[in-house]
Amino acid sequence: MTYSQATDVEANVLFIAVPEDLPVVQGLVSRLQIDGFAITLVSQLPDLGASPRIWRETLAQARAVVFCLSRRSMPNDQPPSLVSSLTELLNLTPAPHRFVVTLKLTSCTLPASLRATSTLDLFSARSYERFRDLLHNHLATTPDPRAVTASEPVAPVAAPHPALVPEGSFALDELEAHGLLRRLGRGVPRALFLIDQAHALVISGGGPVLLALGDGTPRWAIDHPTHCASLSPSGQLLALAAGTRIMLWELANGQLHSICTGHTGMIQSLAFAPDERLIASGGRDRRVRLWRLSAGQPVVLATLPEHSDTVTALAFNADGTLLATGSADQSVRIWRTFDRVLIQTLAGHGGTVEALAFSPDNTLLAAGSRGRRVRLWETATWKLRVTLEGHEGAVETLAFAPAGDMLATGATDGTLRLWQTTTGALLRIVGQHQNPLTSTTFSPDGSMIASLGEDNRLHVWQTANHTPVTSLRPLSGRVTSLTLNAEGTLLALGSSEGSVTIHELTAEGGTRIRQQDHVGPIISAAFYEPDHLITAASDRTIRACTTTTGASRILWQTHGSNRVACLASNGHLLACTDGTGTVQLWRITPAETASGGQFWRVLRGLQGRPRLIRFDAQSQAILVATDESAIQIWHLNDLEAEREPFSQHLPCQGKEIRSLGSSLDGRILAIGSSEGTIQLWHRQEHRTLGMLEGIESAVTSLTFAGGDHTLVAGDAEGRLHFWRITQRNWRPRRTNLIHAHAGAIEHLLYNVHQQQLLSGSRDGTVRIWKA
Repeated sequence: MTYSQATDVEANVLFIAVPEDLPVVQGLVSRLQIDGFAITLVSQLPDLGASPRIWRETLAQARAVVFCLSRRSMPNDQPPSLVSSLTELLNLTPAPHRFVVTLKLTSCTLPASLRATSTLDLFSARSYERFRDLLHNHLATTPDPRAVTASEPVAPVAAPHPALVPEGSFALDELEAHGLLRRLGRGVPRALFLIDQAHALVISGGGPVLLALGDGTPRWAIDHPTHCASLSPSGQLLALAAGTRIMLWELANGQLHSICTGHTGMIQSLAFAPDERLIASGGRDRRVRLWRLSAGQPVVLATLPEHSDTVTALAFNADGTLLATGSADQSVRIWRTFDRVLIQTLAGHGGTVEALAFSPDNTLLAAGSRGRRVRLWETATWKLRVTLEGHEGAVETLAFAPAGDMLATGATDGTLRLWQTTTGALLRIVGQHQNPLTSTTFSPDGSMIASLGEDNRLHVWQTANHTPVTSLRPLSGRVTSLTLNAEGTLLALGSSEGSVTIHELTAEGGTRIRQQDHVGPIISAAFYEPDHLITAASDRTIRACTTTTGASRILWQTHGSNRVACLASNGHLLACTDGTGTVQLWRITPAETASGGQFWRVLRGLQGRPRLIRFDAQSQAILVATDESAIQIWHLNDLEAEREPFSQHLPCQGKEIRSLGSSLDGRILAIGSSEGTIQLWHRQEHRTLGMLEGIESAVTSLTFAGGDHTLVAGDAEGRLHFWRITQRNWRPRRTNLIHAHAGAIEHLLYNVHQQQLLSGSRDGTVRIWKA
């Protein structure tokens, strides 16, 4: 068969070969060009490392890619680095009609990455003709991605943003499978995305919620413990991370797409690549993982070499060729995504790098840190353009305007600042939160800017004139105390913002009262029957609130900060410390005619400073843990009768005591440590029953449930651990593990009357589980 040079096929074929094979390949290319093919040789392109953008554009436009291999290029059956890099780059540059073929110049073993491609031998009879015809048939029957039709273009109908499609409530199925009955509170703020001029996607400790900016009405919500999040550029996927797992949600239908597992420490940061084929994750294990996304389960493409500390920030540039990683080691590293080569390390940030962002035109990288400043780096030379100074706290969040002319930065000082990117001049300080900022973002058209803070407020302004658009308060503060009334029908929840909420745990449910009389976190609360709630807060005040009307009054004010304090479960007694080596006891009488609080006595003889104070389950003894890992126990009957000895000392095996839990009958004390161990102590027999191990983070809360047959522990990464206890041999058996929250579980209660377990977390939510 003859093949005319005057072919009507408009071809674009890229040949990839190493220098050792170029003489042979150039002869082949010359024959193909005579036969009418448009050929580009890899040697005609600039260096791959210096110009990854040109390479991606070339691969995107190529209708056929030919890999040329031989024994010369693969002496040890290992693919050349150029071939390995380009096969990865092909995976990151999708083209549905692209033809990939491997041409064997001599007999050789194909690398695994090319075994799925079409393969031809050039050294057999009529091999050139078969190869030429194969190329021709493909090019003649597939569309040219560069072709432009002459017909009048039709304006496409804009599809709604995927986040605007679903309605209603969704949840992580595994929560219900583990017996979740109810969640209280949306949680503390995590991240913010402006979908359009009318809707904001707010990410909190309890999961994402889409809010109408007009009145804050939720359009949909997903119950999903969340520590950090990332929204894909198209809005199709939402990545939510809690603990060591990443959940990918399809927003258009509210369904869980897939789960990524593999990190060994809490994930702190996520970022989607612009083409949404990659997602990067980093956290406390100091590693950055690159995941390749597909219709099936995501797979780990690579794990980048470790930072020397926690990975805290991630950002892809606009064309996805670069990934910036920031760390608590105060450095920023720049990586090429297709071959994962480290091309630059940027130092001198003066603190943990908390936020990273590339400008839309790829010319600048902004890095915000706990050093209270933002550095703007020029990506062409990696030289520092300007340092932005003025914040009085750590810079936690930043975002470029879509036009790239403006940079917004938010910090723990509560301010949102706008800067000019060309000169670094401060344009304006827009509003102010009462607490640190968590997230800031521009609307897609750049007309609005929004900020979310730890004061649980969402503010939105017009970018042009900084006119306020709306101010909402959609979230709740960190959970700092939990208590039940004697019948188990009322739950009082204290928060870090000084508010207390009383929830009804009846079948009808509902919120009975929400008060915010304190100006600091609620440290402890207890019901004083029949109709009072006593609260102690870090503002040094002790207050009584009537559970029927919400009316409250100050009972008294302590000398210390109350940061270490505990109320007896019946509300009659307060134990607190001023930070010295003593504990003060106060009797409480909330009636209007009474004085409110009466000083009783001081407990002395502690080995160290008090760090944790608890009453046992029946409020018959006071348990005090100190900073020297010592525990002292005072029995109230002995104190009342002035019987000696007043206290009992317990030897502890953990380095730092983080939690205490008492069995309902008072016989067993569980002691949780910062090392993830639990010591079981028999109070009557004065002996250790055993040590529970295997928890990978600090044990931050403990409780007994199910008639003292179950021990429940909450850890610093939001997990609930369950053990079945057999009193015959005191050998607890682990029975369950629940990824319950996205923050330390600091409060656990067992509702004996309704057989429910209640967990309260730093993520700002309380979850009620069937026990």
